[in-house]
Amino acid sequence: MNNSGISLIITMLLLIGAAVVVGTMYYTWSNDIFADTTEKMTPTIKSSIGNVIKPIEISSIETYYFTNLDLNNDLKITNTPEERFIQTVILEFINNIDEDLSVDTRIYCLTPNVSWASVNIDENNNNQLLDRNGNPYNHNGVYIYFNETYYNSSMKFYDKDGRLYYASTNTSNLTNLVVLNSPTKSFLLKGNSKKAVSYHILINNTKIPNTPIFKIVASTKYGNVEKKITFEIN
Repeated sequence: MNNSGISLIITMLLLIGAAVVVGTMYYTWSNDIFADTTEKMTPTIKSSIGNVIKPIEISSIETYYFTNLDLNNDLKITNTPEERFIQTVILEFINNIDEDLSVDTRIYCLTPNVSWASVNIDENNNNQLLDRNGNPYNHNGVYIYFNETYYNSSMKFYDKDGRLYYASTNTSNLTNLVVLNSPTKSFLLKGNSKKAVSYHILINNTKIPNTPIFKIVASTKYGNVEKKITFEIN
């Protein structure tokens, strides 16, 4: 009877031990399976997040540099003498999706105490100055073209290739910028395409040195995209 009782106890202990071993093996196996699944799934999730497509992107030169603008050394740009200038800024809009998009853009100046305007220039007609409605601007009976190579109390104009021209007439008495200022522009951007758009920023009055920062906001039905442009004036 004693031997029988001991055998029964040993049998039970062996069964319990086997159950513990099997349980441990199952736990280790299931842990390995879970770890293996996680390692395989995580890169896919990261890849999906990383490949989110931006409908529109904007590319451009981000900083423009200007020197020797202060003709009378008063540490500011004014129209007396005529020290004002227009810089052509080219923005390339990139449509990354297979859908035509209507794009509305607007220019803002983020720097205080800078008098400026976004003007229209007909680049295909000797850089003629246009009014805010896109019509040739008549200034005291004269049309203004930025196609001269000499200074005659005339505003400077830097074209899209960085070439310097001057206004075709004396512009020092051109002070009404309201009729010229056109900070908005709209256009259609074809699906999976690029479009270069010209903006012409006139600096009317500012201290020197100064670093005006401009922001161009492009709006579509998918939201807004921004681009900042800096003028380093010394």
